[in-house]
Amino acid sequence: MIELSESSPDLHKNTNHRKLVSSVSHPTEETYVIIFHLKAGTQAQFLALLEPVLDTMRDEITFVNAALHRDPASETIYMLYETWLDREDVLNVQMHRPYRQAFWNTLPELLEKPRQIQVWKPVRTDLTI
Repeated sequence: MIELSESSPDLHKNTNHRKLVSSVSHPTEETYVIIFHLKAGTQAQFLALLEPVLDTMRDEITFVNAALHRDPASETIYMLYETWLDREDVLNVQMHRPYRQAFWNTLPELLEKPRQIQVWKPVRTDLTI
């Protein structure tokens, strides 16, 4: 991410004892939004396989951020939001990393229906930390 100008009044301001960080996205960034519809009873296995992937991928050089969400209306629907700097790296390198293999190999057994994947171009990010 490219940080906003230091003259931006809101950049890095304290908000309720937390720090606000704002940034404009790098032009090559892409966000992948993946929806997983899991079979009932497979949530723990899904998380046990996915969480080590998330823990490891955050150290990748082209990784920007990720967030995993669960649908409040359904314990079997999850949304993974990942932002990366380079599409070619994601497709040709990241998806084939050895630390992802157990997840990829088991995922079809856990899914009620195929994943839904959307690609988005981030414009701006605002976070409090």
